[in-house]
Amino acid sequence: ARVVQYLKAWGQQGKQPLHDVVHMIALPKTRGAMNIKDWGDAVLKLGPNMAKLAKFANRLPSPVHSADGKSWSYQATRTVCAQFSYERAAEHPALAALCFENGVGEDDFNKALKIVLKAAPPQKNLPDIVIDGKKFDMPGGKFYRLAEGDVRGLFLGELTDCCQSIGGHGSECARYGYISENGGFYVVENAKGRVVSQTFAWRAQGGGLCFDTLETLGDNVTATQWAKILKEMSAALTQQKNHDVSQLSIGMGGGTPLSLTSVFETAVRAVPLDYNGYSEAKEQVLVWQRARSMNQP
Repeated sequence: ARVVQYLKAWGQQGKQPLHDVVHMIALPKTRGAMNIKDWGDAVLKLGPNMAKLAKFANRLPSPVHSADGKSWSYQATRTVCAQFSYERAAEHPALAALCFENGVGEDDFNKALKIVLKAAPPQKNLPDIVIDGKKFDMPGGKFYRLAEGDVRGLFLGELTDCCQSIGGHGSECARYGYISENGGFYVVENAKGRVVSQTFAWRAQGGGLCFDTLETLGDNVTATQWAKILKEMSAALTQQKNHDVSQLSIGMGGGTPLSLTSVFETAVRAVPLDYNGYSEAKEQVLVWQRARSMNQP
């Protein structure tokens, strides 16, 4: 009866619906003090993501309760289990949890850990702008700059299916965006708080700001939505006076929708201030430029 209940709650149409929601369940060979009922209840309530963690039940007899003690917490359980998955996980549980959830190997986890532990990231020289999702047809979502020290910046490629992660082809982007005051990341979160699109940003010579490429998970953010985000970003740059950005451009390589060239037609070539690594911004278009005052040449 509980299997049928689980299938009804979490199954999806397909050739093997039951197989697809139970194949990830792998109980430990030595169960020790594992509380079968607690794990079963948690998996039934929270689904396949919690089911993936059952392999650690020999080291965590019961999943972790939610803050109110009335249910189970996937996030808290994942954080504890992540400490079992990497030899040095205890040195940064949040990073371990992120890497664990996204299947990052131990070598790349250690590379990221070295970056995180080396020094506190500097204050960013990038505008801290937030755009409400209602303005780009994503109610409940938002566009914003990741805060300094947000370890998701090191593995945004894992979240959006691109190479911009430590250990990936765009590893230099991830590292620079995390450690440099002149680099950073802007992301789009959906209503569920999941990052579904992102861009590596860098400051350019002459006061410019460039979004190196616009990367999106599947079709979660369309070209039309990105155009609206960029226009809202332009309006914010015009209205806010607490920044020194002179222009905003976007790189047209990578995942950037090519149709944006018909929205922002002027070609530019912003040059990074101090970044010389991998880039998808060999070709760029101008999104915004500060209006010159009467006293400017």
